[in-house]
Amino acid sequence: MTNVLALILRQLRRSAAAILISAPLLAADAPKNVLLLVSDNHSARDLGCYGHPQLATPNLDALARAGTRFSHAYATVASCGPSRAVIYTGLLTHANGQFTHGHSYHNGVLAKDVTTIFDLVKKGGYRTALFGKTSFDPRAGQYEIDQVETRVGRNGPGQAKLAEEFIREGGNRPFLIAVTTLDPQPTDQPADVRRRAAGVKPPRELDPARVVVPPHLPDRPDVRVSLAEYYELIERLDAGFGLVLEALQRTGQAKNTLVLAFSDQGAPYPNGGYSQYEPGVHVPLIVLSPVARRHGVVSDALVTLADITPTILEWTGVKPPPYRLHGRSLLPVLEREHAEGWDSVVLSHVMHEVTMYYPMRTIRERRYKLIWNLCYRQPWADASEVTRWSTWAETWRRGDKFIGKRSMEKYIWRDPIELYDLQTDPEEVVNLADEPRFAETRRALSEKLLVRLRETGDNWLERYQLPMPGEQAKIGVMSPPGYAPDRRRGKAN
Repeated sequence: MTNVLALILRQLRRSAAAILISAPLLAADAPKNVLLLVSDNHSARDLGCYGHPQLATPNLDALARAGTRFSHAYATVASCGPSRAVIYTGLLTHANGQFTHGHSYHNGVLAKDVTTIFDLVKKGGYRTALFGKTSFDPRAGQYEIDQVETRVGRNGPGQAKLAEEFIREGGNRPFLIAVTTLDPQPTDQPADVRRRAAGVKPPRELDPARVVVPPHLPDRPDVRVSLAEYYELIERLDAGFGLVLEALQRTGQAKNTLVLAFSDQGAPYPNGGYSQYEPGVHVPLIVLSPVARRHGVVSDALVTLADITPTILEWTGVKPPPYRLHGRSLLPVLEREHAEGWDSVVLSHVMHEVTMYYPMRTIRERRYKLIWNLCYRQPWADASEVTRWSTWAETWRRGDKFIGKRSMEKYIWRDPIELYDLQTDPEEVVNLADEPRFAETRRALSEKLLVRLRETGDNWLERYQLPMPGEQAKIGVMSPPGYAPDRRRGKAN
């Protein structure tokens, strides 16, 4: 299955040689296609090319060798529906309007004047398709995709078949295809139950006793069973994505197609999933450009999934929306291990479900991360599935004082400001926010965060003020004039 990636890599090397003799990489009339390979609830550390010692992910590893792997890519919100809204609009959650999931009982929809990358490229003459998970409930004029099929969410062969048929039916018209698997979000079912129910078997079965347990989770038999399923599903999604890439090659469009492979958020486990902690927001991101001269690049640029839409717009040359996007194109940094000016990202969360309102704003730089919990006086509530699954439910039943390295008390009742030194404390358990020697670090990060929130039209600033070092969080008061962005300026702040 990796042969197709080897062919692509050899083809790219020939193209790079052509650059050196001034031959054009793409014919003037060649379509500039886009293929998105999107996994579901998948942390960056959980791929072979990101250093996982156990996982066999040959197709995505080969894609990384052929393209660019971003070591510091972030979901701006750790929630499937809101994250995909960011991906498909290029706007942070507080500005695009989809604050929660799109199911009828959550009612999360984009703001009426926000458009998506599918609709933008369609106006530019592109055919569009999505095969797998949607996580949206569109208004009229949003997500008017030519072909959508949701019944293949965990069926890689089915997705590959649909993608190949869609490409061939379009002739030479350019396309944007999103292949959006439901893997590797686990079901937390016993192995015999889930394996009987699986329509497409994972490439191999893993022994729970031998799986690697990350430090943010407790090492218990039930956790190991869940992780074994999660890891098996990662290997299944890798196999499925390999089939999609084979289909792309068979159609002859690999040489014209920008491929972006990433996850919508991190794994859905406590101490990570649905939060702003690293396991919940640090995601894999691999980009393969057919016009890149260098391959196998590992970029340390801090990037977010808000950069996906601007990247597609630059690649396709399609007209952008009439408002300013919150991300920027990745194309200029694809061939650079170190890119100046890519040293900071801002993340924005409102809620995962309507019963989980817990707004957070985060700035993450090279060494430090600051999380602002706007409603810190209410308890943290995990996603409904997480509270049912054994990792959390069994921890609660046992009355354990810690989950992973974090105390249960601090997991549920969070400080208004969390400040972590990721160099000395990668598990984010030592909060430095009230340490006098870190006061200037906290202030500098807070000021940068406020600037970015105002630039991106964060109207939560009307009721919440980010406390600076030595200040108490203000409760129940309106912010002073000029503290929040002007609503009349809209998304183009």
